Amino acid sequence: MNANESSRQFLNGIRKGTVESVEGALCRVVSGDLHTDWIQWFMPFAGETIEWLAPSIGEGVMLLCPSGDPAQAVALRGFYSEDFQPPSTDPAKHVRKYRDGATVEYDMAAHSLTAQLPAGATVLIVAPGAVNVQTRTATVQADDVTLDAKQTSASRMYC
Repeated sequence: MNANESSRQFLNGIRKGTVESVEGALCRVVSGDLHTDWIQWFMPFAGETIEWLAPSIGEGVMLLCPSGDPAQAVALRGFYSEDFQPPSTDPAKHVRKYRDGATVEYDMAAHSLTAQLPAGATVLIVAPGAVNVQTRTATVQADDVTLDAKQTSASRMYC
């Protein structure tokens, strides 16, 4: 291997870039004058436990190019930028903010889980078994409440 090839492999091995397009489970990344072909992006789970979340156009990535070959690259996601600011800087919080503005936040210091959904959003829980809620107090605020059950029961009823 000559010095030029060694230099190319070294320079192309790891590069910062941004996502320029997404199609299915592939993306194209631009890094300087390099525009990749369709490549995979890194996800934390892609086996028996699997997750899906497509990258955003303009999202910062690190290109990992085996042997310095961008044709074999994988995009490692997760860089904050001016366009994509962190949703919190509090080390006690785990926050996930979605494209439509929905936010799920767990505050480890306050032991509080909050989900805020945009207007028109719905929540659906499908469980073929039982759904159990155990709490000291519960408050439901709604315009309408419908219970649709073959049977209802209460262990204690206070009126």
